[in-house]
Amino acid sequence: MRIKLNSQFRSYANGTYFQFSMPFCLYIGAAALCPDGKVRKVKRIASTPDTFFSIPASVTYKGKTVAGYLHLKNVGDPANPLEFKDAVIFSPYLYRKNGNIFNTEK
Repeated sequence: MRIKLNSQFRSYANGTYFQFSMPFCLYIGAAALCPDGKVRKVKRIASTPDTFFSIPASVTYKGKTVAGYLHLKNVGDPANPLEFKDAVIFSPYLYRKNGNIFNTEK
């Protein structure tokens, strides 16, 4: 993996991360937890979020591109409310092409 000199990483739980381009903090890469439970690098990511909570992105699953968005979710122990472990989560757009691919193929 080639890392740009002016980039910065923000690591989260389960090996997920965001990679930023400095000095403007534009998104240039990420790894996210997919619906099938595996962490994958994103294929494409928007340089800025479209809302306060989500960042458009896409991943490759079984050779097909799946469009969706990235967001943070607490994956810590629900029995211990003081344990905060945020992870980057990929949620596919279900109404787009290949949106249900994670649900249909096992």
